[in-house]
Amino acid sequence: PKAFAELWKLAEAVARETGGDPRYVFDACGLLLERRPSPWTYFCSPRNALTWASTGGDGVHFGLLQLDEVAPERAPIVMTVPLSDARNVVVAEGFAEFLGLGYHVGWFSLEQLAYDPAWTAEYFAKAEREPDCEAVLKRIRSSLRLKPVPLNLDRILQLKNKYLSLVQLPDEA
Repeated sequence: PKAFAELWKLAEAVARETGGDPRYVFDACGLLLERRPSPWTYFCSPRNALTWASTGGDGVHFGLLQLDEVAPERAPIVMTVPLSDARNVVVAEGFAEFLGLGYHVGWFSLEQLAYDPAWTAEYFAKAEREPDCEAVLKRIRSSLRLKPVPLNLDRILQLKNKYLSLVQLPDEA
């Protein structure tokens, strides 16, 4: 999708400026990028999703659900949380919505949706700045012209009802 290409282009620019690796320049905000999105082989990773980023914690990763009838820009983003009972959570319908979810605090804490949805919604609603990632978020917001997207549990339920049945899991999941 175009938005992923723009995010990767920004990561490369930041890496040139800092001397870092573009895959890791957004690490402080819980977003480690994959150079080429590809299926991951965790026991609970969707077979029909291309993982394009991870949080760097406990195997949590974000995949672009591959659906024939959905344009890549609107493809659902599935968060896989291997240590949770709710291993796959559809968190957004497209990159713009996903990136907007992390507008204030980044994406690392999204994994808490799989453990304590009410706490997670409250945390994201406070819009408290995370000092370690604020400079990174400021750059992402400005460069990609992000708009904040509230983390809404009704929206998460709507996405679950619409897409979770289309997530193809490995046999052992």
